[in-house]
Amino acid sequence: MDLFNRKNLKVRRSHQTAVWTFTDEGVAESVADIFIQAPGEVYYLRQRFTGELPELSLLYYTAYKNGVRSTRPYQLPRTNDASTFYCVLAFAVSCCKAWSLDPVSVLTEADPNARVGRTDLHEFKQQARWEQAVFPPAWHTHAVEGLCYALIDVDCPALAALIARRTIGARGY
Repeated sequence: MDLFNRKNLKVRRSHQTAVWTFTDEGVAESVADIFIQAPGEVYYLRQRFTGELPELSLLYYTAYKNGVRSTRPYQLPRTNDASTFYCVLAFAVSCCKAWSLDPVSVLTEADPNARVGRTDLHEFKQQARWEQAVFPPAWHTHAVEGLCYALIDVDCPALAALIARRTIGARGY
């Protein structure tokens, strides 16, 4: 789960665009996750750069021309692509809270090297709202199972297993 080890994470969000930037220390690169809203979808692109990030206008243009088009609003259970990562994390936080689990503790238990805090949780939720994600009305068995599949799809299998074990697995459902 690379999100929790992102250095210098910054989020810029406007009416139609969102950009998450961070440093990937492992390869000494800057990374930008770029989102552009369009009717019923978002354009998404992850770009890596050596050194400084280019101007935002160039990032937006590149995402528009080369980005993945992903249907919105996002809701469970739906096939995931990389653009749904932050929505799925927001769903995981919501699920943890509904089951009276501390989301930061769950995330750090799933990834012992994690550097995640309450501010990050807030950003996940804000991004999901910006993307008009549809949260389940209740975190019952079917919703938790859908979340776990979504977490696996976005490369968070340890988090999926932990949430399943701490929620529906703990209750014997």
